[in-house]
Amino acid sequence: MQSASSAVMAQLLIIAGSSQRRAAFEKMLRSELAIRVVGALPAIAGASAYIEHWQPDVVLIDLDRQHAEPLIEMLSGNFADVAVVVLAEQAQPGWSARMLRAGVASILSRDSSPEQIAAAVRAAAEELIILGQDVAQGLLASSLSMGTAKTVFEDREKGTEQMEPMLEELTRREMEVLRMVADGLSNREIAARLSVSEHTIKFHISSVLGKLGASSRTEAVTQGIKRGLILL
Repeated sequence: MQSASSAVMAQLLIIAGSSQRRAAFEKMLRSELAIRVVGALPAIAGASAYIEHWQPDVVLIDLDRQHAEPLIEMLSGNFADVAVVVLAEQAQPGWSARMLRAGVASILSRDSSPEQIAAAVRAAAEELIILGQDVAQGLLASSLSMGTAKTVFEDREKGTEQMEPMLEELTRREMEVLRMVADGLSNREIAARLSVSEHTIKFHISSVLGKLGASSRTEAVTQGIKRGLILL
């Protein structure tokens, strides 16, 4: 077991509009042994230069949507390796799905507990996904109401844009792995639960990404929710 001093720490940049919340996040997260706060910004102005300088693993965003969305777009386009955790107020399913497609790793409500926020930051640094309960339930309800549990296609005659069919159905084991990824488990944890090697899990995840036409674990989970493969 690694000691706290030898453990790899997640480098975190905080961007929050409220000075009080920014200070609270800094105090709260600086006490986490697995997280190193490299800086805190009040707004998106100059964020690109600061990210290049500090090279964070994770950016925690606590801004209104008007300012959060362009920041997320900038991060997705210029800093694809930086994980993003968003704190949102009353996140609508359509907005949440759009943010996940943009590469956001975690979406939590603004009143999430310190433990939940810290867990999301640690998970994001390890390329895992955590969604707040209200966010996950909203995405699921939206998917079910639109009938996206069914395989759909683009009906050109009607001019309706729908999801393309999967390239190939997931196997039972691939479904298990996808759901564990959605639960935020790492490759090592999934391998331990299924009593297989990490190499085997990497193979399964690669297969899942290919069948869902996804480019990342986040996108695969988003696709799984939309298609009714994951019930959160």
